[in-house]
Amino acid sequence: MLPLLVSYERAKRESESLDFADQMALAAQLARAFPDIAAIERRRFRAVLLDEFQDTSEAQLVLLKELFGARVDVTLDPVPVMAVGDPHQSIYGWRGASATTLTRFPREFAQHGTPAAVLTLSTSWRNDTEVLAAANVVAGPLRSASRVPVPPLTARPGADQGHVEIIVTDTLESEARRIAEWILAHRSPDDSVAIDSPARSAAVLCRKRSQFAEVVHALEEVGLPVEVVGLGGLLHTPEVTDVLALLHVAHDPTRGDHLMRLLSGPVARLGAADLTGLSAWGSELRRRSTSEDQPRGDLSLVEALDDPPPVGWVGPGGEHLGDTARERVLGLRGVLRRLRSLSGLSLPELAEEAERALGLDVEVLARPSATPTTARTHLEAFLDVAADFAAASQRASLGPFLAWLEAAEEHENALELGTRDVNPEAVQVLTVHAAKGLEWDLVAVAGLEETGFPTYTGSASYRGDAWRVGPPKDKAWLLGLADLPFDLRGDRAGLPSLDWRGAGDLSTLSDRIDEFVLAAGEHAIVEERRLAYVAFTRARHRLLLTAAGWRTGRRPRLPSRFLTEVRDAGVGEVLQWWDPRSRPRRNPWRTRASPTRSSAPGRCRRPPHRGCWPCVPSPSRSTPGWCPIRRTSRLPTATGRWTPSSSCSSPSGRTTSAGSLATSWCPATSPPPPWWRSPATRRPSPPRCVDPCPPRRPRPPAAAPTSTPGSRPTTPRRRCSIWPT
Repeated sequence: MLPLLVSYERAKRESESLDFADQMALAAQLARAFPDIAAIERRRFRAVLLDEFQDTSEAQLVLLKELFGARVDVTLDPVPVMAVGDPHQSIYGWRGASATTLTRFPREFAQHGTPAAVLTLSTSWRNDTEVLAAANVVAGPLRSASRVPVPPLTARPGADQGHVEIIVTDTLESEARRIAEWILAHRSPDDSVAIDSPARSAAVLCRKRSQFAEVVHALEEVGLPVEVVGLGGLLHTPEVTDVLALLHVAHDPTRGDHLMRLLSGPVARLGAADLTGLSAWGSELRRRSTSEDQPRGDLSLVEALDDPPPVGWVGPGGEHLGDTARERVLGLRGVLRRLRSLSGLSLPELAEEAERALGLDVEVLARPSATPTTARTHLEAFLDVAADFAAASQRASLGPFLAWLEAAEEHENALELGTRDVNPEAVQVLTVHAAKGLEWDLVAVAGLEETGFPTYTGSASYRGDAWRVGPPKDKAWLLGLADLPFDLRGDRAGLPSLDWRGAGDLSTLSDRIDEFVLAAGEHAIVEERRLAYVAFTRARHRLLLTAAGWRTGRRPRLPSRFLTEVRDAGVGEVLQWWDPRSRPRRNPWRTRASPTRSSAPGRCRRPPHRGCWPCVPSPSRSTPGWCPIRRTSRLPTATGRWTPSSSCSSPSGRTTSAGSLATSWCPATSPPPPWWRSPATRRPSPPRCVDPCPPRRPRPPAAAPTSTPGSRPTTPRRRCSIWPT
């Protein structure tokens, strides 16, 4: 990393640029080294007021102290300084802020040797009574450990009772569905209601952006308008993802991953058979190019798009591209060529051209839940991002912009838009960090599970008669390069310490590292508790706390300690509480997605669901059909609905139309898609329609069980698979 840091510093000097950390560090160094600067600032201001002081960093504290605090080398008296902050809301430690700055304020800004006075502001003018009760329960351990006296919050005079409700479901899908139903039931859509009418503004707060997809899908399913706040979530919205896909393919012809979205999107709307034909045509072009005297190199799917197959072409395996599909491919080719010809435009103008080329400006207005003011919210936000990048970057071209967006999506956990406002016309979905400073009438806090919220290293294990989670662990700066070693930080007095210098041998060092990991885990819980306190206090009138027992892992997640503390304190109403001790140990989501032997030929034992293939007719056997269940089997289709035979189980209840994502594909009636032959599947040939569990092959003569000293004998075990052997 050192050569990279040296090169980064050199590049900043050559371009005469400073980042935010440079600005703070240099300002603090100048204020400390030159007393005249402090004298100049003290003549300008008679008093200094600081808000949100708990979010200041060590460098900012040093800067303020040197400018306005007591100094022996400055003849002017210190300037009175007042700081307002809540140590319970110090949630930006990952960005350099320190909760210790507020606790050090009385000593650092003493007047004539007397520590600064501490006054309390304990009345909340935002939250109703029951919402404050839940927040005070979570903040209890923070108050007992705080060096600054922080009394519990009390409600404003005349505050309503408010409502706190708790829901713990079995799966993340049911959790998102209950959140959507709760907001739909309590949100008033009438713009003419009075001010004292039921709550209208609503938000769903998530610990991580990875939770956005299920929540947004559930809200849209019930017809609620949705706004995703924050750049990370913005890049995952469908309309912005389509624009990014077109920009990526126009800039880099090798981005076949983004091309697949365009081919299956509203421009091309190709089905599985047409995608297979286009892939076969690309393979044929590749073979032709290698047979010439001057090879043209590997032809990607994008290059094959520039030269579509002629009318009537049929591949060696019967692959072909229909006439309608060929017209759509030619239309997509025209869109890409036109966009590439406009590469001289500015980034915002280029993004607008991509939006119009895809027809998204009309499509977003056609949504049933959209209004003229909310339909273009995500597209306008993306245009603002492009404009900001073009104004601040020295290389305001398409390539650096796309690379910056990919880096922001991968590495910036809470990168957000410059301005955030409460939008009462839509349900806003955002992270808890992005919600700081905002408030809504309805707030749902999702994902309140151990190792999720609070976030720490660990997993549930079944011990005795219940699922349990071990002590929280966090390797902090020992893992990766994102964190500075605690001993090098100015606020190290309030952080766990690793005493590695006094370790005499590796065994002692290993023990001290284990102790540090546990101490860092407890410190992480304190940081997460502050985050939960911020999330709970965003609600004015109604607060919903939710959790899901099963997500995508093999083990369940237990309800968060923050959730159980509120329940055990008797605050709020428990609408649903799923207990993993009364359920099987296997994840039901993963179980539904695994093939099992059915009780009847050609039937699925478990009911179909959204990601399940339907039973399809078997062309080569007399059995009614088979049901290979794979959640990754959603493919674009342009063939419309598929009607199963009467002897097959009912498919998942969703039907598909041209341009949508299919939930089923019948290998008996359509050519296999290209991904059957990709290395990732490791399937040399497309599957055949077979029984749910193929018959047992004749077993060869039994051999003596193999064993080694100290090991158990091994015997062959039969594995049931949907794939023919």
